[in-house]
Amino acid sequence: MAKEALKTHDAVFAYADRPYFISSSVMSYDSKNIVFAPYGDYWRQLRKICIQELLSPKRVQSFRSIREAEIQNLVDWLRTQAGNPINFTKKVFDLTYSVTARAAFGKKVKRQDEFIDLMTENFRISGGFDLGDMYPSLPILSRLSGYRPALEKLHRQSDEILQMIINDHVENTNTNTNTNMKIWSMFFSGFERLVTLLFH
Repeated sequence: MAKEALKTHDAVFAYADRPYFISSSVMSYDSKNIVFAPYGDYWRQLRKICIQELLSPKRVQSFRSIREAEIQNLVDWLRTQAGNPINFTKKVFDLTYSVTARAAFGKKVKRQDEFIDLMTENFRISGGFDLGDMYPSLPILSRLSGYRPALEKLHRQSDEILQMIINDHVENTNTNTNTNMKIWSMFFSGFERLVTLLFH
């Protein structure tokens, strides 16, 4: 029974009737990342790249030293904060972002705190209720409520940071940027899903 549901008919249960959300459309380039892409050839190609480039045993093992170093940095920082109040949620964001950036680009990237703040605001706004999601045939509702303009502003700001990261990476390396950006996109998708599950 489980094999039927999870393997044979996984598309029917998981992806065939995926709902449309304005936030996923705006923030993920019209639902183009692996989390929100509709089931089909494009999604299957993303999944294939994700499995080959991120989730193969060899690749997961190759990221181990990055994960260990960043977790050690977090533990060291926590030791220095003994007895003081801390924002652990922000530190988990920092950890996830740092691991992601180092895995995709080989180093931490500039404007990390600003990008994390933008993603936090994105999760806050996206987690709210919007009439435009309930009535997608009336897109004016999301404009009138301010929901879509707020998301578009966040998207422009995060795009600016991502473009800076891409430009910096292209200038400083000869690696396959297209593959790395796909990795970054999939990591970000996972980051978004992880944060949603952990903190909402």
